[in-house]
Amino acid sequence: MKITKKLTALLLVLIMSIAFAACSEEATSSTSSPSDEVSSVETVAKKKLTLNIKNLDKETTLNIETTGDTLYDALIENKIISGEKGQYGFFVTSVNGVTADGSDGTYWTFRDKDGEFFPTGVETTQIKDGDVINIVRE
Repeated sequence: MKITKKLTALLLVLIMSIAFAACSEEATSSTSSPSDEVSSVETVAKKKLTLNIKNLDKETTLNIETTGDTLYDALIENKIISGEKGQYGFFVTSVNGVTADGSDGTYWTFRDKDGEFFPTGVETTQIKDGDVINIVRE
């Protein structure tokens, strides 16, 4: 008889625990609504860039948008450049489908709107909305 009372008491505690847990979850979920929650999704502003590409005697102007922070990010995102990672950073071998990898004595240079060379490579050159980038094959 003692075992039956202990077993009944244990079973009653277990049932009450489950019922209490279920009620507490219902109360928690009913107190908040989707409109009360703060959204963690951030909107990333796009930067607009103008690219002036000079391929020997032919010039092309492209207007692109990017969410990237560097010139490399923008050009890769828009599929403008290709190249290879080297000892000194990313070496651009092709711009807008035109190869200048040094094999024929030509290569690509990157300059600001005034024609001044960037002091850093494409991977670390920071960009901002409205920048004008001159890309020149020499």
